[in-house]
Amino acid sequence: MRRVIGPRLSIAVLILALAFGKAAGGETYPLDRMVRLDVWEGALSDVAAEIQRQTGVELVFYRPDFPPEKEKKTICLVTGDVALRLVMECLSRRLGCRYRLSESGRLEMSGGYEWVGPAFAVRFNELGESLSADGDAETQAPGLREFLRVMPLLPGNFSFTIEESPAPGGGHNTKAVTILPLPLADYFDKAIRCLKGDAGDFPPAGTPDPLAPRAASAERASWSQMLAAELDIPSGNSDPRAVMRNICARINIAFMLNGNPGDGQSRSGLLSGTTGFGRAIEELAGSLDLPRRILLNPGAVIFEPGKPGEWEEDSGSREFFWSGLAVAGFDAPGIVEPGGMNAWLTRLRREIFPHVWLDPVCGIGYNHATDRLAGIAPANVVAAVAAEMLRR
Repeated sequence: MRRVIGPRLSIAVLILALAFGKAAGGETYPLDRMVRLDVWEGALSDVAAEIQRQTGVELVFYRPDFPPEKEKKTICLVTGDVALRLVMECLSRRLGCRYRLSESGRLEMSGGYEWVGPAFAVRFNELGESLSADGDAETQAPGLREFLRVMPLLPGNFSFTIEESPAPGGGHNTKAVTILPLPLADYFDKAIRCLKGDAGDFPPAGTPDPLAPRAASAERASWSQMLAAELDIPSGNSDPRAVMRNICARINIAFMLNGNPGDGQSRSGLLSGTTGFGRAIEELAGSLDLPRRILLNPGAVIFEPGKPGEWEEDSGSREFFWSGLAVAGFDAPGIVEPGGMNAWLTRLRREIFPHVWLDPVCGIGYNHATDRLAGIAPANVVAAVAAEMLRR
């Protein structure tokens, strides 16, 4: 078992640290709308109805890649006032799927990319100076394939090729020829322009705010700080659900069971008096007979089968980052590190919203012919990359 050491925080400080803001313009982004749930061995349809009642956001299941049997899983979810995004992260882990905010404003749970649909665009992008000066056609555009990692996962005959043809007066014309879903085709076009020299969605002359607009979760209070915070638990609480409710009344957090709870008899007199938050969730894990704890940022505890005392922090996301992405280009001269540019990009992905780059529709690539970086990611993630580039 890992030992977590951190400063003691008051519950008031934790509540402030866990507060969500509003999107630009005063309108709360749908996934940042607040919701409070208390469902114990209930149906997913009940959770969906409550989400719509509280937030106005409809939760649907995209067929055929969301099998009906997933909806039969029972849901045990107790939360304080938390963002809808956090609830969707919990539900997606329980159901083994992912989710997206569709263009119509609905939330869709899906197992794959069938929702992309058949609409496509055929594009011919002149590469010109975005190519390196040497190498064959397959290696002359080193950053382009980074932006099409999602293509093999898409249901359809989509393609990417680099074609060369003789140019008048000698030399060659080189084009990137793509057949892609329309939104992805637009992002790819913009990425090529950014590698050539365009600023894209974030002009490099300005200093962007890495937290606005909020298209992905901002960094939150660290788990080491949260686990060290003290709680007052009324005496006589032997019911895990009651303890969770009590904690959620003090900390806006989410508890999810990714498994079936035990009979609650493994321990009696679960908790009482003043105790640390870390100790509380350890006791809850034992009482539920779901000993493995996943600490899911930005503020959820998931209990599931595993070894007693086993836990981990998980900063990953199950959101499909497909629409509402930003594309930006940056000058990148003088980046020298052991291992070169590839090592620097690896470090950048590890340090700036690392979970986002796991989604194959997001990417950041480099072209050494123009010394340019281009990135495709949620707007606040691209803004954070821009801030890092300005900091250098």
